[in-house]
Amino acid sequence: MKLYKHIFKIYIMYSQYHINFYTGKKCKKLNVFITILDSKQHRTTQRTTQRTMVNAWYIKVASNGKYFDDILDKSLSDKSIGIGFGILIDYNLTTQPDRNNTWNDKLCSKKQKELRENNFDNFVRQMNIGDIIFLCKGENTILYMAEVSSDYYFDDSYTIVFPTYSLPHRRHITNIKSFNTIAPKRMLGTLYKV
Repeated sequence: MKLYKHIFKIYIMYSQYHINFYTGKKCKKLNVFITILDSKQHRTTQRTTQRTMVNAWYIKVASNGKYFDDILDKSLSDKSIGIGFGILIDYNLTTQPDRNNTWNDKLCSKKQKELRENNFDNFVRQMNIGDIIFLCKGENTILYMAEVSSDYYFDDSYTIVFPTYSLPHRRHITNIKSFNTIAPKRMLGTLYKV
C-alpha cells in the first residue's frame, strides 16, 4: 500500500489515555493500536500484527545545564534526537571492549556500563522508523512529541559544537508537536521505552 493512498491515525497510550498523534488531543481508549483509514474505500481496518506495532519512547534531550537550551534548539532545527555517553565515533565502528575502555577511563561502574550499552541497543537497534518519541527535560517534564523518521546515523557536528555534551549518535524525527506535560514516572536515565 502506498502512503499517499491512506490517511494514518496513530494513537499511542499515555498514562490512562491515548493521544491522537497528529492533533495532540486525548481520547479514552484501552489498547495501543493503529487505525488505518483507506481513503479510497472509506473503511477502517485495525492492524494487530507485530510489524505494525508502534513503540513509544522517552528520551532526555540533554543533561540539564547551561547548554540545554542550545542543544534543544539545534535538535529541533535539525529535526533530530541523539545520545552520546562519551563515544565519539560511529557506534557501528566500535566493539563492546572499545566502549568499555572508554567508560573505564571515565571511571564508570559495571552498572553504568550496562545501562549505557542498553541505551545504545535501544537507540540503534530497537527503535524503529514510525515509533513515537517524547522529548524530555529533567526527571519528568515532556516538552515535545515526535515520530522517528530515520535509522541511526553519526553526526560529529554535535561533538564539535558541544564538546562537553557530545550527542553525535542521532536519528531524524518528524511531526514535532509541543507537548508540555509531566510524565507519569521519574526518568533518571536517558532513554526509556514506554
